[in-house]
Amino acid sequence: MSPPRRLSELLPGAAADLCARANGSRMKTAPQHPGDLLATVLEAIQMTQAQLSRRTGLSAKHINQVCQGVAGLSPRSAVLLEEVTGVQAELWLKAQMRHDLAAARTARLDELAADEARRTAARNAAFAVTSAREPSATEGTP
Repeated sequence: MSPPRRLSELLPGAAADLCARANGSRMKTAPQHPGDLLATVLEAIQMTQAQLSRRTGLSAKHINQVCQGVAGLSPRSAVLLEEVTGVQAELWLKAQMRHDLAAARTARLDELAADEARRTAARNAAFAVTSAREPSATEGTP
């Protein structure tokens, strides 16, 4: 097997930018799923998902699910991708980690927002009950 080539040799232009962002450059948008990177790499090296499946031993279904952003990459999968594509396993795993962390942070923010909405609703309901029990200033005056 020939040694893996440098990523910059494999991927021109925008694809190299995608890899650079996955590899740690500052990002202003949410991290992309490593499947986006995989699809770009496959296109750049002119390899089909089926060919990648045969060469890595990963199922075609799993490769497709990764490319679609449905499945993630394990360390073992990253090593297999490194062997076939020449893209370092660390890059695949960094992309996966960044994506997973962004998803976890988004989920946590959603949980906090839902908790705050429940607390606000409970305060409003308690205020409505308290207000209904208090006599108004005009009651009891002729």
